[in-house]
Amino acid sequence: MTAEMRSVMILKDDMGHLYYLVPPSNNVNVDIENASTLQGRFIFSGQLDPRATTLTLTTNSTHDPNNTWNTNPVLELTGIPVPR
Repeated sequence: MTAEMRSVMILKDDMGHLYYLVPPSNNVNVDIENASTLQGRFIFSGQLDPRATTLTLTTNSTHDPNNTWNTNPVLELTGIPVPR
């Protein structure tokens, strides 16, 4: 799996603000080998809106999720609570 560059790994808060991935310098495309896992922390640009209560994380948002030949899957995790 590849999450290509910062513009396609995005956090969006429930207030409508977008926070773009700051790609790690040693893995700018966030490549994950087949049958492997990824552990670590991602950094996103900007400061969360203090009114935000939930986030949505989307990867490869510029790709067509219905394309069965796509090797860069679109993943969307919704309802991520913002700890305060």
